[in-house]
Amino acid sequence: MRNPATKYVFVEEADPRQWNMGSWILYPTGDSWCDPLTIWHGNRSCLGWADGRAEMHRWLDERTIEMARIYSEEGEWSPTHPGNPDLKFMQEGYELRSAAP
Repeated sequence: MRNPATKYVFVEEADPRQWNMGSWILYPTGDSWCDPLTIWHGNRSCLGWADGRAEMHRWLDERTIEMARIYSEEGEWSPTHPGNPDLKFMQEGYELRSAAP
């Protein structure tokens, strides 16, 4: 993996439906989340990075925080967040690998 300090490998995510246990997916471009985050530490979540460090990341956009709250309480949420700096941050750290050899 190139630049492991800029790629996360662990994200706090909870799925009350238990459809995607052990995984988390993000659209690498665009204005929409694929899977919501869980925010258990105020307005922060723990991210684990490929270089071995962990970080308590503070979310900046109220839509990100509201998405996590609504999803944990109701199981539904709005994935489209144009201009969300949190979404952009997560897209920049998302390691997308091709399935081709």
